[in-house]
Amino acid sequence: MKDLIAAIREAEEEATRLVEDARKRAREIGVKASLDAEKLRRELIESLLREAEEEARRIVEAAGRGAVTEVEREVAKLKEEAGVRMEEAIRVVLRHILPYME
Repeated sequence: MKDLIAAIREAEEEATRLVEDARKRAREIGVKASLDAEKLRRELIESLLREAEEEARRIVEAAGRGAVTEVEREVAKLKEEAGVRMEEAIRVVLRHILPYME
């Protein structure tokens, strides 16, 4: 009987350790996912800004001195597109990464 009680206690302790280990691993995964998401977000922002700057330079070169208004419109359009892409990236992070952090 004592052996049975000891075995049950040992099994309970092992189950508790397993649950604690699983929780710890889940937290680690959540932290890693958060860091990965932040890195992705930064990379996306940098990429979008580079694209916008390159396109703006091309527009300025093509537009010359007399087309400043057109350049401003194109820059505004590029900023809007970058904003839309940023929102899409945020939705991806919120939908696919953050749920695994809980």
